[in-house]
Amino acid sequence: NENVFNNFLIFGYEAYSNKTIYEKIERIDRNSNLNFHFKRHEIKVFKKKNRSQNIKQDFLNPFSLKIKNFKKTFNKKKIILPITNGVDSQIIFKHSLKNDLKFDCFQMGKKQSTDHIIGKRTALENNLINIFLKQDFNRYNNKIYKLLKEYSIITAGIGTSSEILFLESCTYLGKKYDVALYGFGGELFRNYFVNKNLFVKNYMTPLSTLDKFIKKDFFYSKYYQFLKKNFSVKELNNFYLNERQSKNVSRRIQVAKEKMIPLNPFLNKDSYMNYKRVKKHNINDRQILNNFKVLSFKKKSLSINYFEIDKFFKISRSILLELLLYGKKLSCDAFKIDYLVSHIEKDNLSEKDKWFLARILNLLMYLNIRK
Repeated sequence: NENVFNNFLIFGYEAYSNKTIYEKIERIDRNSNLNFHFKRHEIKVFKKKNRSQNIKQDFLNPFSLKIKNFKKTFNKKKIILPITNGVDSQIIFKHSLKNDLKFDCFQMGKKQSTDHIIGKRTALENNLINIFLKQDFNRYNNKIYKLLKEYSIITAGIGTSSEILFLESCTYLGKKYDVALYGFGGELFRNYFVNKNLFVKNYMTPLSTLDKFIKKDFFYSKYYQFLKKNFSVKELNNFYLNERQSKNVSRRIQVAKEKMIPLNPFLNKDSYMNYKRVKKHNINDRQILNNFKVLSFKKKSLSINYFEIDKFFKISRSILLELLLYGKKLSCDAFKIDYLVSHIEKDNLSEKDKWFLARILNLLMYLNIRK
C-alpha cells in the first residue's frame, strides 16, 4: 500500500490509518474486542464500551491501582522491572515499591550509559537485586542474522532492526522470570508534544535522510503537507495517542510476549483521556508528574546513550547491502537504490540515516524470508 508506506517512511509506522503497508491487511482498532467462533470459522470485532464511571478513581491513583491488580494476579510469579533513567520506568518503580510488589531490576546496554548508572543506583539504594547485560557487539557476529530474522518475523517487517537487543534481553530474562513490568508508552509525560518543532525533531525522519534515499516525488508532497500545518498541543497529543502509542507499543509488546508476560501500567486509555481533560494539554506542568509521585527531577550531567547505533550498523551493514543488491525488491518504486548502496559502501551516513536504515533492513529481511 504505497500511501501507507509513505507514512511508514516518514514516521516509522503506519500513521493516520489502521491499514498496514501490506495491501489488504489491516490492523484491528485498538478499542476493540475479538470474538472467535471456531465452528463457523468466524472472527467478529466489537467496539469496547466506555467505562467513564471509573475514570476519576483511576486517575487519582492510576498506577497504584494497576500495580495492586498485578500483585493480586502474579503474586507467585518471578517479576523483573527494567529500570532506567527514563521517566516511564521510574514512575512504575516508585508505585511498585509503594505497593510492596516483589521484583528484581534490570538494565541492558553500555555500562557507562545514563540508563545503567541511574537505573542501577535506583535499584541498589532500595536494596533490590540488579542484573546488567552488557551490550557487546562482538558476541553478535555469529548470531546477528538469526536475531534479525526472528525479529523480522515477529514484527512482520514493520519495526526497527536495532530492537534485536530488546529481543535478546527478553530471551535472556524469559529464562529466569515469568513477568516483566515495562514503561514504554508513557511518552505523553515528556515535552515533545509541547510544540511542532520538538515533535518534528524527535518523531519524524529528517528531510535530509529521506532526500538522500527516497525519490522526491514519492514523499515530498506528504512531508511538506505535514510541516506546513499548524498543530496545536491538543492535536499533537491526539497524534501520539491515536497513532504513535498504539502502534509503537503494540510492536514492543508483541516482541516481549514471545518470551514472557509483559505488563504495562501506562496502557490505560481512561488515565490518558482524563489527564487530557484535567490538564488541558499543559504538558510542561510538573504537577501531573507530582500526581504520579515521581522522584524529583534533577539536572543530570550524564548523557551517554545506551545504544551504539554505529556499532550495530557496522555488523549489520553487509546483510543490508546483500539484501539491497540481490534480494527481493519492493513492489513500489520509492528508493534510489544506486544512491542508497553507494552511501552505505562509502559510509557516508549520519546517525539519523542509520536509524532510518535499521527500519529498512527489518522490512527487507522479512520480505526475503517470505519470498
